[in-house]
Amino acid sequence: MVLHFDTIPLHQYSDEELIYIIQSTADNRYFGELYRRYFARVRDYCRKIVADSDTAADIAQNSFIRAFEKIDGLRVPQTWVAWIFRISRNECLHHLKSQQRKRTESIDTFHQIADSESNPEVHIQLDNREKAQLRAIEQLPSTYRDILLIKYRDGKSIEDMQIAYGIGESALKMRLLRARQQAVRLAATM
Repeated sequence: MVLHFDTIPLHQYSDEELIYIIQSTADNRYFGELYRRYFARVRDYCRKIVADSDTAADIAQNSFIRAFEKIDGLRVPQTWVAWIFRISRNECLHHLKSQQRKRTESIDTFHQIADSESNPEVHIQLDNREKAQLRAIEQLPSTYRDILLIKYRDGKSIEDMQIAYGIGESALKMRLLRARQQAVRLAATM
């Protein structure tokens, strides 16, 4: 196949032709066309996994960077779409795992307070932390505040909360995680 790269507008190339040209020339203009075609779809896919628009856009961007760096390894150009989505999925999962590792404290401290009656100093420290966390929860946006209070103050189960919010288990758990992270960040500044 002989292609005259500069005479055909980029949008007229198939994905496979673009990949062939990129692998032959490493010209990022052609990769830019793949980016233009698929970035929004990859970003939307990432948003479903990480549930945050800004983070999803960053992950999508990183996915395309990784794809450009590794495009020579794509042996079957017809699998481009599946390949970029697999890269994106892996990037999303990596992001979620790193977020869990970064979490050093959580609202679960409330439960530890009840268990630590032996040492009065520890109890005072935990009591101060609890007060800071309660103040932080009060300052959260209402969606985060409400979900934390329903879960931890009212003791509702995940199943009950799924019904109340009308969302799936993983979406609810992600909201709880984000709410706890936000509360911990706010409490740390108090």
